[in-house]
Amino acid sequence: AAREAAAGRAAASAALSAALWWFDQGGGGTAGELRSLLAAVDGARAAGVNRAEVDRAAAVVAAVEEEERARAEAARAQAARLAAEAAARAEAERAAAERAEAERKAAEKIAAEIAAVRESVRRSMSMPAADRKRFLRGLQVQWHPDRQYDSAAQRELADEISRIVNEAARVAKEQAALVRSKKERTEAFDNLQRYLNRGGSLAPSQVSELKGAIERARVAGVSEGEITKAESLLQRVSP
Repeated sequence: AAREAAAGRAAASAALSAALWWFDQGGGGTAGELRSLLAAVDGARAAGVNRAEVDRAAAVVAAVEEEERARAEAARAQAARLAAEAAARAEAERAAAERAEAERKAAEKIAAEIAAVRESVRRSMSMPAADRKRFLRGLQVQWHPDRQYDSAAQRELADEISRIVNEAARVAKEQAALVRSKKERTEAFDNLQRYLNRGGSLAPSQVSELKGAIERARVAGVSEGEITKAESLLQRVSP
C-alpha cells in the first residue's frame, strides 16, 4: 500500500510538473491547459504531493485566473467605452439633425414672412396716398427692431422687414412730393395763363395779383419762358 501510495504521489507530481511546463515557460496557456493544471493540482493535493509544490502550482493557477479576470474586465470596459462613444456620436448626430431641421424651418418662416410683407407693400401701391402712408407707418411700428424681444433671429427679421418698409415709405414720400410739386407747377402755370390770355387788359388790383402769381410760378418751377412773358405783361400794365 505504501508503494502504491508513493507511486501515486510520483505520478501525480509528474502530472503536475507536466501541466506546469507551459506556464513555467512564460506562456499564458490555453483554457484547456489551465483546466489540466487545475485537475493536476487537485490530483496532486489528493495524492499527498509535497505541499510546497502543490502551493506553487495553485499560485500559478490563481495568477492566471487573475490575469483572465483582468483581461475580461478590460474587454468589458473597452466595450462599454466604445458603446458610450457610439451613443455620444449618435446623440450628437441626432442633436445636429434637429438643429439643422429647426434652422431650416426658421429660415422658411422668415422667408415666408418677408415675402408676405413684400407682397403687402406691393399691393399697397394701389391705395390712396394717405391710406398707404398710414399702412406703411403701421408696418414700421409693428416691425421696429426695438419692439422685438423674442430672439436675435426675430430682431434680424425685423431689421430686414424694416429696411423693406422704410425703403417703400421713402419712395412713397418722394413720389408724393413729385405729385405735389407737379400739381403746384400746373396750378401756377394755369394761373399765369389766365393773366396772359387777357391781352394786357388788367385792372389795378390785378397787377399786384400778377406779381404774386409770377413769384409763385417761379417757386413752383414754371419755365422761364412763361415767367418772362408774365414779367413783360407786368411791365406793360404797371403804372
